[in-house]
Amino acid sequence: MESIEFTGPMKSPKRERYPYKDDLSRKRDAFRLITLLRGQWNDEIRCELDVYYRDEARFPSYRALSYVWGRWRRDPPKILVNGYAIKVTNNLEIALRHLREERVDINLWVDALCIDQNNTTERSSQVSQMRNIYSTAREVIIFLGDGSHADYGASRLRSKTPPGPCRLFGIDDMNIPLAHQTLDNWKTSTLKSPVQALEIFSFLAIITQFQDSSSLLKFFKEFPEAHVTTLFEALRRTLLVAWWDRIWVVQEAVVAQDITMRYSDVAASWEFLVEVTRSLSRWDFAFTRYPSSISTDCLKVFNLFSRISDLDLHRKDWKAMQRTDLLSLLRFFGHRKASDNRDRVYALLGLCSDAVAIRPNYLLNEAEVYTQAALAIIKNTRSLSIMYGDHSRKTSQGLPSYIPDWSTIPDESDRQRARIFNLYNACGGVIPIIESPELRKFLQCLNETDDPNHYLHKEAALELQNAYKMSFTEPEIQSICTSLVKYCNGTNRNHLEKYSLIQNSGRSLIAKCIKIGTVKINKS
Repeated sequence: MESIEFTGPMKSPKRERYPYKDDLSRKRDAFRLITLLRGQWNDEIRCELDVYYRDEARFPSYRALSYVWGRWRRDPPKILVNGYAIKVTNNLEIALRHLREERVDINLWVDALCIDQNNTTERSSQVSQMRNIYSTAREVIIFLGDGSHADYGASRLRSKTPPGPCRLFGIDDMNIPLAHQTLDNWKTSTLKSPVQALEIFSFLAIITQFQDSSSLLKFFKEFPEAHVTTLFEALRRTLLVAWWDRIWVVQEAVVAQDITMRYSDVAASWEFLVEVTRSLSRWDFAFTRYPSSISTDCLKVFNLFSRISDLDLHRKDWKAMQRTDLLSLLRFFGHRKASDNRDRVYALLGLCSDAVAIRPNYLLNEAEVYTQAALAIIKNTRSLSIMYGDHSRKTSQGLPSYIPDWSTIPDESDRQRARIFNLYNACGGVIPIIESPELRKFLQCLNETDDPNHYLHKEAALELQNAYKMSFTEPEIQSICTSLVKYCNGTNRNHLEKYSLIQNSGRSLIAKCIKIGTVKINKS
């Protein structure tokens, strides 16, 4: 997430929190929504910002925007939020113009506007709600861009010419006649203007009508070769826009009830995109009775539809209540791009099957977040599988050698082998122990005391000494912890430092089912 800038109308120094008058970090289940006020294409964008509470169930129906923030321009556009002029990126401003209605206001959740980005504590608490925000939205709108293929940044100015009416592509056949007409007109064009979004999605609609690759190749025999190449290049660039590589979109797309993809003046349902992907997966381009007018490089563009199938696979698992552990999610998606590298972990927490004891905390630096995630995974999985692979490629500063750097692109062979990691058992079932500084001090205290009265009772010590041979259940661990507490109170006097240390270690043992190693026994 990025910081936003705002100006006026107040000149008081206190205005730095406006239009965010409430600190949501102190309000449980509170979140904001914007009301995007109706207007014409060239009208100034005006929004109203209000706070709602999820536990009251009185918040209005809303849509959530999934988009790429993009780069700042030298002269960034401004929008009005509760009367305050806020500077935003070009991509967000264009997205709001495409979504704005002429006759009705609409309720939206947009991260850059609904979270006070300058309040680190609020930002951390709101990120923890992201899964709920996107899963309870009646619709998640994916905005790919305005069809210009420009870098989300900075040079292209918004056209003052309103786009045409938005065309919706779904799994029905209603738009098939329009798709054929669009491509028939386009194939006789001079290619002086860029391929439009309507032409790209018309091509995808026609793909769903063909039973095999031969039908597609036969269809394109009527097209000039230059047109075929140009169309495939436009499709390639559509599937390579920045949205597809962004880490946050994984959760935003997976938990959504309903998804609509917007690209310029075209809207497509998620089911439509999945149907296109299924059609392509059934085809075999290796053997066909028609000579191909499509180059191999063009056909490789179809491989990019795996981006849709990967997300859809996780959507199906989510709906079937089949969750994925954090390590698998990090290996699969962790290399995606994020403006803040800490989000490579935080963006995936809402999808985890394991109760990872991590909460988004933007007061921690990148190395601390990655280390915290790795230790939590080891504790949860009771496995060192996170250390598998080559961790020598690091760009993050201060990372221990055994901690993966999720900001680097993993080796593909490592990724493939990691998928079958469960088939290996080199450790023979030995369970790893994470030794915290407190636990290390505790063991040292038990081993180094010179006072025989301070040694652990022999029975409890034997239990701990043989811990590596046992498979403890929670009551057994509780019994050991009780013995440890008695050890501190054996002579009707409390050794406060030891008692506090053992009490805290005991709680950790019960919560995590961690086993302690050998402890010295008093033989006197």
